[in-house]
Amino acid sequence: WLCNLMINQAPETDTANLTNAVMLARKSSNFAFKEAIIVAAAQSYYVQGYVKRAFNLVREMAYSTGHGKYFFLLGTWALEQGNSSVAADYFKLAEEKNIARADVYRAIANTEADSLQKAVSDWDSLSRSSDPEKVKLANSMKAVLQATPEQVTNFSDSNKYAYIRYRIK
Repeated sequence: WLCNLMINQAPETDTANLTNAVMLARKSSNFAFKEAIIVAAAQSYYVQGYVKRAFNLVREMAYSTGHGKYFFLLGTWALEQGNSSVAADYFKLAEEKNIARADVYRAIANTEADSLQKAVSDWDSLSRSSDPEKVKLANSMKAVLQATPEQVTNFSDSNKYAYIRYRIK
């Protein structure tokens, strides 16, 4: 019930109640509920704009449990906050924990971070995937990132947009 309230009523959840929930979750007698309560509180904090608190709580759970889903969540939040380099690092950790599509998100984060050498390397790896969707996306992004201005005129509109977004500064 408590986790459901914190997630579904995130904008309205009182931060004092969130703080109390986290303190209760950390009591040894509540060990079985700790992870769920802390992550739910973090999501509520994030929705309310307390990004640093949210990151700290999820980071605590990511490193204490080793669950890749929390590294993926941290990467997603970092990407959303415009910190693409940090996002790429979290997605790499999620990928090491075998989280689906973390490799794609790492490539996106490196592309967003203007780490073109890393991004091209990531997209090149994805182009050899057994997943045809990943291959298609990777080949498209490799073409965009490695294109010369003369080649852009032959691109689709979506690839032209990607070229402008990632290559023209």
